[in-house]
Amino acid sequence: MKLAKAVVQAGETAGALKNAYKKEGMAGAGAVLAQEILGRQVGKALGKGLEKAEGFKRTHRHMKGPKPIKQPAQGLGGQGGMMDKPVSAAEQAAITQYFIHYRNQKFVVGNHKDIEQAMKDRNIEFKSIMKKRTARHHVGTHVNNRRFIAFDIHEDAGVSIIIPKEWHGSWAHTANHLQFENLRQSLFWSIRDLRNCVHRIPDPVLRKEVQQDLNAALIQAVRLNEKHFSEQMQNRILKP
Repeated sequence: MKLAKAVVQAGETAGALKNAYKKEGMAGAGAVLAQEILGRQVGKALGKGLEKAEGFKRTHRHMKGPKPIKQPAQGLGGQGGMMDKPVSAAEQAAITQYFIHYRNQKFVVGNHKDIEQAMKDRNIEFKSIMKKRTARHHVGTHVNNRRFIAFDIHEDAGVSIIIPKEWHGSWAHTANHLQFENLRQSLFWSIRDLRNCVHRIPDPVLRKEVQQDLNAALIQAVRLNEKHFSEQMQNRILKP
């Protein structure tokens, strides 16, 4: 009974996620997020239930719930420790200052090498405040790029996004601890991690603004992955 109830509840949530992501041009992401909501224990049951009850259409083999490939460090948890770490006054001030300063271009997306200068320029701007203000984060994580693209792929070949340094913690890399079937799955899990970072912004107005701009940046990142690594992505997941 508990399993059946969990599947129903997760199905309802997954349906909402599916519709929300479809509006954002990212149909298919809801399936990955739904796996997280229900949990790995009933991942298979959820997938079968969603395909039947929610009308999920898949042209590829059903995605199994991600399995842990190694034990996360103590305290990581499902969110990489993000929800366990209170937002300090210093972090709140730094993040607010960062996104207000870069209000017209909060995020920069591109090949890891191509956005290096943009990262350096932002670090120079904030040099008087902190040594390194930003970080380049591989969307999908570099660990999974090595798994699904090439074991010796250079970091510069991956698709990355420039984010505030405060966001580049364990919570942005939970995909490193899970086992996926393809790049597409690991990419959407990484997207989930980045979207969760927005919840650390206390101001609801700024949080909504950042969320909208982050959504657009992540869609760009997915398209770049499709462009450069179409074979590994297996299926188109964005409209042209």
